[in-house]
Amino acid sequence: MQGAATSAGAVAVAIAVRRLTRARAGDAVLAGVCGLLAILLYPWVSDLAGATGTSLLFGVAVGLLLPPERLARSLGGSLLAAIGLLGLRAWLGEGALELASGTLVLVAAGELGTGEATGERAARVGLAVLLLPLMLLSFGWVGANSAQASWFGALVSDGPRDQPYVALTFDDGPNGDDTLRLAAILAAHDARGTFFVVGRTVEEQPEVVRTLIEDGDLVGNHSYEHTRWGYLDPRYPELDRTEAAIERVTGRCPTYYRPPHGAHTPFISRLLRDRGMHMVTWEVQANDWKETDAARLARSILDQVHPGAIVLLHDGIDGLPGADRSVLIDALPLILDGLRERGLQPVTLDRLLGGPGYLDHC
Repeated sequence: MQGAATSAGAVAVAIAVRRLTRARAGDAVLAGVCGLLAILLYPWVSDLAGATGTSLLFGVAVGLLLPPERLARSLGGSLLAAIGLLGLRAWLGEGALELASGTLVLVAAGELGTGEATGERAARVGLAVLLLPLMLLSFGWVGANSAQASWFGALVSDGPRDQPYVALTFDDGPNGDDTLRLAAILAAHDARGTFFVVGRTVEEQPEVVRTLIEDGDLVGNHSYEHTRWGYLDPRYPELDRTEAAIERVTGRCPTYYRPPHGAHTPFISRLLRDRGMHMVTWEVQANDWKETDAARLARSILDQVHPGAIVLLHDGIDGLPGADRSVLIDALPLILDGLRERGLQPVTLDRLLGGPGYLDHC
């Protein structure tokens, strides 16, 4: 995705140089604003909506610098680029699909602002009206859904790189025997993990959570319901509700919170700060919730891992009891053996980050 975006950027620069003397001053300024914002946002994109929004902005920038007579050729070229990227998806990864979806509308959006035919003024006004909310939505969506961008408040996605430690973190549990099997594998390899648990499921499976703590693993807060849009509530009651559920079961109040899907807002960041908690996301992940091959999953993780890495895995799926995590159970010994070969020790987040794993009180 990064290579494709860089290539597209080079094309845009070439077009800009060719037409700069012919472009209206307003076109060049607007194109520069849109292009710069797209370039700043794109490295943080982690989903289809964010990729489409930033691609649209980039398309506006390109289109503002294209002469109108190039419209048909530009649309044809963008279609061929999309088909080519989809064909190479297996090589380029999932980012290719995201980029291709935006490519189909890149130049079309930008061309609205360059036409010389009847209705040009109306098209320009319409484009200007649409651009501001598009920019704001793109910025907001990427900032809220990126696991590494800290625009909306402090978050931690990796630890110190000068020590031979990594953190294996497990989301969406507790998940009955599968969670306990994963914890047992960790213990057998003299390793410990961090389990971000869903409050509702904690109340349904209290013994599993208690066993994790007794065995030396760390428990973190992963919301109460694990809904897709719950993070948009500025009060975010799920935070305190989950803390209370974990405290009732274990007598502990987790310091670390992981937002479902990595989605967060400035309101959540403020709630965490007021409670002395910390938001922890991840830097390494391999879509283990949908992977079907244990060896491939292990290779993917080991190819990305480095000292200080926080690794995202799932002992459950969306907090629903009974999820089959056999692929991860088979992959975990391979991951742990690979980490040992690389001289890396899996530890809990509090040891990796050097802070307390639990608060003095909720």
